[in-house]
Amino acid sequence: MRLMRSSLLLAVVIGLAAAEEKAAKAEEQLEPKKQDKRGLSEYYGSYDEHGGGHEEHVKTITVVKKVPVPYPVEKHIPVPVEKNVPYPVKVPVPHPYPVIKTVHFPVKEYIKVPEYIPKPYPVTKHVPVPVKVHVDNPVPVRVYEHVPVPVEKAVPVPVKVPVPHPYPVEKKVPFPVKVPVKVHVPYPVEKIIHYPVKVPVDNPIPVHVDKPVPVHIEKPVPYPVEKPVPYPVKVPVDRPVPVHVEKPVPYPVKVPGTRTIPCRKSNTVSR
Repeated sequence: MRLMRSSLLLAVVIGLAAAEEKAAKAEEQLEPKKQDKRGLSEYYGSYDEHGGGHEEHVKTITVVKKVPVPYPVEKHIPVPVEKNVPYPVKVPVPHPYPVIKTVHFPVKEYIKVPEYIPKPYPVTKHVPVPVKVHVDNPVPVRVYEHVPVPVEKAVPVPVKVPVPHPYPVEKKVPFPVKVPVKVHVPYPVEKIIHYPVKVPVDNPIPVHVDKPVPVHIEKPVPYPVEKPVPYPVKVPVDRPVPVHVEKPVPYPVKVPGTRTIPCRKSNTVSR
């Protein structure tokens, strides 16, 4: 940045010096040259001495000196832009090639947990005992027995139908049929002619009609929009200072395992 500023200042100073030199040369060229007529006045005398009057017209030339004004010059610095161009990469694959598919399935893992059992412990055994219920008036109940019933199943049997070869095929082909229509010639043609019908009004009432009022519509004018384009700026560092960055080091962590106790499900149904 400092080099750019110094180069800009030098360019401005050189331009001002060149402009001053050009202006000085132009003034020297525009100065009128005064040449005296030597020898003529000595012999013949001047024009005013002989009685002739003459007015001298002096021509004035104004020189406008333009002073250059320094102005900022924007320099476009091209920035390299990297563009990734995808291209196909051929990978040799053997045909046929083995495909390994991992199939996950549940695995039951039993963990042995010591269980305290008191000894000796009582064991209850359920012994079914028939219980006779006294019925005063027994009622006969009809019990249906399952008797096998014959079921007839239709078995499809192929039946050969004699078909003559070749056999005729009837195809319907539509064709136009002209139907004669009787037309009376000449026949009358009715033509409807519209005509205005005036409806008499006894007492016409004037109706006020609003006139349209001009409404100003604002039209947006396109204006330039400045879009900032980021570009990398290299900042010079006189003396870089090393900075220590801590890197995380992986270490093993012991996680306490959970114990699962298998539970037995009883098949008894409460009645």
